[in-house]
Amino acid sequence: MPLDRAEQYPAPLDIVRRLVKPERDRNKETRTREEWWRFTRTRPELYETVRNLGHVLAISLVSNAVMPVRVPTGPVFAHKCAVFAIDDFGGLACLSSSAHTVWTVRYTSTMRRDINYSPSDVFLTFPRPESNPKMERLGRRLHTERRELMFSRGWGLSTTYNHVHDPSDRDPEVQALRELHAEIDAAVLAAYGWSDLDLGIGHHSTKIGVRWTVGKEARFELLDRLLEENHRRAALEGGK
Repeated sequence: MPLDRAEQYPAPLDIVRRLVKPERDRNKETRTREEWWRFTRTRPELYETVRNLGHVLAISLVSNAVMPVRVPTGPVFAHKCAVFAIDDFGGLACLSSSAHTVWTVRYTSTMRRDINYSPSDVFLTFPRPESNPKMERLGRRLHTERRELMFSRGWGLSTTYNHVHDPSDRDPEVQALRELHAEIDAAVLAAYGWSDLDLGIGHHSTKIGVRWTVGKEARFELLDRLLEENHRRAALEGGK
């Protein structure tokens, strides 16, 4: 949109002029500096991929929560989030599981106690299981019940999971969310065929602080099995 057309919307343009332009004025890239009212790096290939989907999954690139959320495809996505072309609730359950968190902590970097999520190092190498009706049901419950909790308390995602990971928080609704995550972990591992693994879910010390997650021994075993599954799939791909 050219500037003269943008000026037909003075109220939002004034917000951009006050909040965005000062930062753009310091940018070394000429186009970014001169076209301060435009989005930069709009990634048309991303929007082409998701244009037929009603929703996608998004996860903050720097966060302690390491939790995806299901969002509509209409808004423009911020450059500080990873967007996955997954619109089913089973995918939400999978990426909300301890399996995904264990893989993430192992294969990406940290900033203090925050995870610096790398889609190429984590998502593209994570051997996701096939979704199933139970994962779909649990993913839908997570989306609905977590959203209701966040809205009722006025919490963001990080604050919500700060409560989940706080052993001293005895709030019944927070405990219900913990138990839902435990159900998700069990369902995801069952989808891999690993129901034999004793998860020992509770509050445990980890590389990124105390978390409501699977126990230490289970984390090591889970990581070993995920790595083996990754290698198995890579070998199958290589044999084609």
